[in-house]
This record gives sequence, structure tokens and C-alpha cells, in this order.
Amino acid sequence: MIGELAAHLLQSTVFAVAAGLLTLAFRANRAGVRYWIWLSASLKFFVPFALLMSVGTHMGWSPWWSHGAHRIAKQFGAQFSLPAVPTVIGQIGQGIPGASPSAQTEPGTLQWLSIVLPCAWFCGFAAIVLMRVRGWLRIRDALRVSTLADIRAGVEVRVSRGPLEPGVVGLFRPVLLLPEDVLPGPAPERLTPAQFDAILAHELCHVRRRDNLLSAIHMIAEAVFWFHPLVWWIGARLVEERERACDEQVLILGSQPRVYAEAILNVCRRCVESPLVCVSGITGFHLETRVKRILTGRIPGKVPFLKKMALSAAAIMALALPIGVGMMSGPALTAQSPSDKPLAIEAISIASCGSGNQSTGVKGRGRGGGGGPVSVVPLVIDPAGRFSAGESAPPGKVRVNCQSVEKLIEAAYVLLENDGRNFSPGIPIESDPSMGWIHTDRYEINATAPGTRMPEMAGPVLQSLLEDKFGVRVHRVTREVPAYELTVAESGSKLQPFREGSCVRVDFDKLRATLFSAAFSGQVFEPQFQTGVNYCANRGGGDAVVIQEAEALSIGDFIRDCLGVMNRPVIDKTGLAGLFNFHLEYAPDQTTPGAGPPAVPPITRPGPTVLAAVQTQLGLKLTPSVGPREFLVIDRVERPSVN
Repeated sequence: MIGELAAHLLQSTVFAVAAGLLTLAFRANRAGVRYWIWLSASLKFFVPFALLMSVGTHMGWSPWWSHGAHRIAKQFGAQFSLPAVPTVIGQIGQGIPGASPSAQTEPGTLQWLSIVLPCAWFCGFAAIVLMRVRGWLRIRDALRVSTLADIRAGVEVRVSRGPLEPGVVGLFRPVLLLPEDVLPGPAPERLTPAQFDAILAHELCHVRRRDNLLSAIHMIAEAVFWFHPLVWWIGARLVEERERACDEQVLILGSQPRVYAEAILNVCRRCVESPLVCVSGITGFHLETRVKRILTGRIPGKVPFLKKMALSAAAIMALALPIGVGMMSGPALTAQSPSDKPLAIEAISIASCGSGNQSTGVKGRGRGGGGGPVSVVPLVIDPAGRFSAGESAPPGKVRVNCQSVEKLIEAAYVLLENDGRNFSPGIPIESDPSMGWIHTDRYEINATAPGTRMPEMAGPVLQSLLEDKFGVRVHRVTREVPAYELTVAESGSKLQPFREGSCVRVDFDKLRATLFSAAFSGQVFEPQFQTGVNYCANRGGGDAVVIQEAEALSIGDFIRDCLGVMNRPVIDKTGLAGLFNFHLEYAPDQTTPGAGPPAVPPITRPGPTVLAAVQTQLGLKLTPSVGPREFLVIDRVERPSVN
């Protein structure tokens, strides 16, 4: 949370500085232009770039120029990569790298900050709100004792006997409140009719510009972000430019500069300034500077056409850039046209296996991804934890034995994505009820993808095959769903820190992905660990009691590898950094809290639930909450032509 807030404040600061530099380019033009530039800097504090990026992410759009770039890259034999720009801007939009308290802050410090910072913010917020309320009470009292004036101005005009300066009161139904001393009259201390007309023109300009409403919006920003000095600087600039804009308009309407300047001075001698910025008055900003500028009688020129175009382009870019980044870096449509794929699938043979029980063709070996003729290949794990196959499959050979289309889509777009690190907890797949056949109809596939190596390219090859022959189109969406927050229990963490060098670390996520993807080339990899080497453990299972044992895992790895049984996303709120050893035991019939009633009543076995085991054995706590979860949605799929 702190990292995201810091990133948003950094974005808003940079945006405000850029707005200030932009106003310099318009310093010779009308003040109204600079006012709107400063107002955009104020509004930026309400709109994080991450919000705009999420809008682009949910559009699920793959940029047309990315496909064109791939075509050009293929023609020149070059590899093309797009994520550089989205990654850089995405870091700015989502958070400051390394700023997350979970990565750098001790649990005790994090807990202390989580109490002190909100309390300090609320005290400042309450103080600002209290000052605003006191100012409004003064305005309300003056308005309550005022009388209706017979002055035709297009808005209701009321006269008050207090010393409050002339001002516009109200956000949506403005009322012009005038002190009695500024009304024109024969007495020498009263304003002349010409001076009164100038003051009236100034106030009506505030009404037309809706300055009260816009100022109220910035007052909210000042209350929420009271600790940021730039917010107050922007507020001063807004007052300056709005008064200059109204001064310019009064002169444009024909008031004499000397008459208008004398009117302002007379009002200042008789009245006090409004206590609220959202009650637009006549004094405002530095009086001496304003009078000098008015007496010159010079009216700034309008904005030239080229400057208008540049300003419009800047406004469009400010909105379009983060949205575009979200489109490119978020879960955009994965279903590209096959012609844009850098893979060519040839010699495809597809035969129907009918429907019924699934046959993997690789019985008893892993998750059974593919099929066909099986060859067993040793996968040697060396003393450094690296693994390599003694021999590889023929290049580009793809074999699938009687798999459902749903399982193929899961393998291509979920299990073999992200370097195979989606095995647990996985991504739910959704489809229209009319696509029910993808769960039952099974196919045997033999194909060749020249120039590719299996099993490394199993995921991209399967995607190309599904999009080309099955017409598959998918996209990803993220929704708020029931989740768990993982925190440190009140009794404190019981985790044992991993001691570097105590065992040899193996990338088990990548190992599992390699074993799974190998089946799609008609191979079975048999892991062979070197004798005498103490490899770090990463295993789990059991019948009466499930035992999860893992070494050298971060909290994130533990959530992915050991808590996938929760059937809900688990959000790390522990604030624990580094690697730990885990040992967890729980009853297997209680591993799906929140997943709904089972089809068959479970067999009750003795032992703690996962929730209880995590707290008592690890000193961590799982609390029900809500959080984001990604879903894979099948938009289109067609039955293939079988051979």
C-alpha cells in the first residue's frame, strides 16, 4: 500500500512539474489557458496512472502495430520485442521497485507505521476540514442575514451588511453576495456606477467559469493530500490565474483600466477577504501585482493554432499513454491471427478419439500432457541444481494422444505460460455453455513445427496449433474474488530461516514444467539426482495426513507451491523477506475452504485444517478477504477437420 501511494505521489509530482513547464510556454497568452493546465495537475492527484492502465488492461486489446512489427521483423529475420516500454512505465504506474514494505520493512516496524501514518494523516485531514467548515459558517451567517437586491445580473443578488468582500456563493446554484458598502451611491466613499459595473462584471465572470465548483474540487485535494507542499502551490497558482482571467475579461468587456483598478482598491479598503477559496471574490492573490497589470491595459493575445494543437496533443497523450501501456502490458487478447505467429505448423494429422474417459498415453507419469510413442529420457540434475536432458526429442515433433480441447487450452495458455510457473494454484478457465463439447470430445494430434525445439517450445507450438486448427481465441480478465490474506500471527512467526549452503537449490517449478511439456513431444523425462548431494526438499502428499515440506522458499513461493489447495488467491501481507524452510501437516479432507459443498461428503480424518495448521505450525494466519484473480476466458473455439 505504501509503495503504491508513493508511486502515485511521484507520478502526480512529475505531472505537476510538467504542467508548470507547460504554462511557461503560454505565459504570453490568456490566463484561462494556464488555469486549465494547473487544474489538470490538481485533478491528477485523484487519478493514479495505475487506474488508467487497468482500464487499458480490461480492454483486452492487442495493438495492431505489434502484429505489423512482427511481420516486418520476420521479413528481416530479426526478433522483435515489445515489452521494454510497457515495463518501464508499468513500474511507474504500479509502484516503485523495492518500495514495498513487505520486501524491506521488518514486521514490527511495518505494524508501527500502519498505525502511526493513518493517524497522522487523519489529524491533518481533520484540521483542514475543520478550517473549511469554520469558513463556511461565516459565509452562511452572512448569507442568512442578507436581503434580496433588485439588480439584474442573471443570477440572484443579495446584499449583506457585513464587511465580507463581494463574492459568488454556491457550487451549482450560485448567489452573488455583495456588501452594502460597495453599492453605488452619491456618498464620496461609495463606488461610482462605472466602478460597480466593473466589480459586477468580475463576479459574473466567476459565475460563467464555474470557479466555485472547480475550486471546491481542489479544496478536496488539499484536504486529502495536505502533507504534499505541491498541492498548496497548485492552489495558489489556480487563484492567481482565475483572478487574472476575470481581470482580462473585464477589460475585454470595455471597462477602463483606471476605473477598474480604483474599484478593486476601494473594495479592499472597505471589505475583508473571503475565508474560502471556493467563494470567488474580487480581491484574490497579490493586490499590487494585479493593479499594476490592470493599469497597463494590455490584454494578452489568444492561443495560436499551433499551440492549441500542441496543447490538445499533450492532453490526449496524458490519457492515452497509460491506457495504451495497460493494453500492451496487461492481460490482452492472446488470440492473435496465426499469420502473425513466428511458428509454422506443418504436416498436421488430427483424428477423433470420440468422447468418454480420457487416455493420456503416458500412464502413471506426471500429469499426462501428451501421448503417442513414449521414449524415456534421463534428466540429469547436477550438483549445482541445474538439469539437462541426455538426449532431446526430434525438433518440432508434437504428439497428443486423446486429449480434450479444454485440457489442451489449459496446457497451452496456463500451465506452459510464464516459464511453467502457473501449475499452482492455476488460472480458472471459463467458456460459454454452448462449448460443452470441449470437455468431452478428445483428439489425437501429430504435427511438425520446423525450427522449434521440444519441449522448450511446447507452449507456443500448442497455441499456434490451437489457433490455426481449432480457431481458439481467448483473453484474460482479472476480477475481485474471495481471497485470504496471509499475515504473521499474534504469537509471532515460527518460520526457520534458510541457511545458505545447507542444501542445493533446484528450480522445481521449471523442473515440473519441463516434465509436463516433454509429454507433448512423446517423451517422458526421468529425473536423476546425483548421489551424495543434499538437494533442497520440495515435496508434498499423503493420504491420512498431507505433509508439505520445502526448503529455501520465499513467502511468495510458499503461497504458490503449498497453499494452492486453498482454492482462493492468497495475498502476502506478512512483510517477511528472505528464504525460509517450511514443514506443514494437515488433514486432506479439509483443504478446500470456501470452495462450496463437495459432490460426495468427505471422509473425516483426524488432523488440523490448513487454516489451523498454518497458524499453529508456522506462526502465520490466513484471514478471509477479497483480492484479484485472473481468469482465462475462451471466446471462440471450433471443431477441427479430422483426417
